[in-house]
Amino acid sequence: MSHRGLTPAPCGSCFYSTLCRQIYALLRSHQQSSEHLLFGQRTTTIFAPNGSGKTPLIQAVAFCLGFPVTFRQDINDKCQAAVLTVEINSEQLSFRRHIGKDFHVEVRAANGSVRDFFSENDFSKAVFQSLNISLPILVSSSKQATNPYLATVLPLFYLDQDSGYAEYYKPIKSFISDQFVEMIRFCFGLGPKHSFQAKSDLIKAKERAIRVV
Repeated sequence: MSHRGLTPAPCGSCFYSTLCRQIYALLRSHQQSSEHLLFGQRTTTIFAPNGSGKTPLIQAVAFCLGFPVTFRQDINDKCQAAVLTVEINSEQLSFRRHIGKDFHVEVRAANGSVRDFFSENDFSKAVFQSLNISLPILVSSSKQATNPYLATVLPLFYLDQDSGYAEYYKPIKSFISDQFVEMIRFCFGLGPKHSFQAKSDLIKAKERAIRVV
């Protein structure tokens, strides 16, 4: 027997306000689904035999929140989507992310309304807005304006079983200047280290100074 655990880290943004989650699978000609897994108040631990699917369940949580997860081949072959149900400001939302190459998350509210997102940026902005979290305008690695994604924040909470704490912050890709520092500051409500607005104001001030000289 082995286990996988989920322990939410302390953070004022409360990204882990999760109720339950399940994976929907399409097996041959009929549809099957796993049962709901209800999360505990602080820690949820899953005990099951090796190879029974603990890792894909944990991966599904991050996957539904926009993190680029590579599932094992049998999951890709048999599963259509992963579904994560969360509660934000007393409103229950269901995130259904399709398993495939293209980004597609379907967000269904308790009243039956549905929104489809085909952009990770748009999906992240919508979730942050639901959490009443203002996004800072940061500087990208290409010196352009950018903002945090859910996928850039999640590595502070989601540890891969192969790297664990040896690589405690391991995003699939880094596109924000000083991304790790910026995500720490963002989660704890601190101002950005590299504000794009401040950078823009500095460039304009230098241009004005040059014209005066």
